[in-house]
Amino acid sequence: MAVRKETGWVNWRAGDRWAASLVPQYDPVTSTEMLYKDTPLSALRYSKEKPRVKDGVLVIAGPDKGRSGVLLGVEKGQAIIKLSTKELKVLDIEKIAKELKESKK
Repeated sequence: MAVRKETGWVNWRAGDRWAASLVPQYDPVTSTEMLYKDTPLSALRYSKEKPRVKDGVLVIAGPDKGRSGVLLGVEKGQAIIKLSTKELKVLDIEKIAKELKESKK
């Protein structure tokens, strides 16, 4: 792969397998809202406790309802999370909750 720093131009070659790993993967399910629209909040497993940075979180409202991820940061009422699909999202803090871990028996 050749890169020109002045223009940011990139020449991709077919053999650049490592470069493919740099491109984010596409998630074909862009909205889980349809899957969870009739699901009551009581069916989702989450804690009423406020999530902290690096906690596992669950999206409880909006188009990503039902998806899980990790809280990366909070700024001005907005939560920055990394979903399990490796997507980064900025959501209202009210739309996420701390995820409950599975109890091991």
